[in-house]
Amino acid sequence: MAGPKLIVVQGSWIASSKWLNFPATVKAPSPFSRGELCEFRIGREDAVKQARAHRRQPVLDLWSCILGEPPPVPNVMRYIERPYDGLTSFSMAHACFRGIRRPCGEDADGENILAYVLKPTSSYEYVPNLVCVVAKSAVAADLVFVAYVKLDHPCVPEGHLVKGVLTHWQFVEADEGAAFSLPIDYESRYRERLW
Repeated sequence: MAGPKLIVVQGSWIASSKWLNFPATVKAPSPFSRGELCEFRIGREDAVKQARAHRRQPVLDLWSCILGEPPPVPNVMRYIERPYDGLTSFSMAHACFRGIRRPCGEDADGENILAYVLKPTSSYEYVPNLVCVVAKSAVAADLVFVAYVKLDHPCVPEGHLVKGVLTHWQFVEADEGAAFSLPIDYESRYRERLW
């Protein structure tokens, strides 16, 4: 009688995970004209690196605060009541700043970085249980969500498409003086407000 046979499956759970298969680009208001939309590439490498290190929240924030969708994990649409309520998408940004007053990657002074501000009321977080691995939770009123884009070409000529890559994103404490709609100390945090 033969015993159980071990089968080794080649591949990575990271590469096959649906929640890491987000789109290559995302639509956002143009930094130069809020009424026009442009597309930015999504920096996938850092998000996958975070997931490999078991830091799932950045990917869940990408789905719920930038893409405006529940993360594609099993049972999210069945288990969570009104899964889309309170989520934001990048196109709903209400403020845009240029220059982050600190180095960022190859940008020594952060001059070519855009900061888009959103105000989600709900987001998803990793809360594993027997039914679903995520739960929808309310975002505190004293937080805003900031998404950072590195411009490919700092000076965009008139009529050309704005190009850049969405590099990172995070929740930031909100400024009470700005009715909790802008990041705290936004006057000194960024070089200029575009809109």
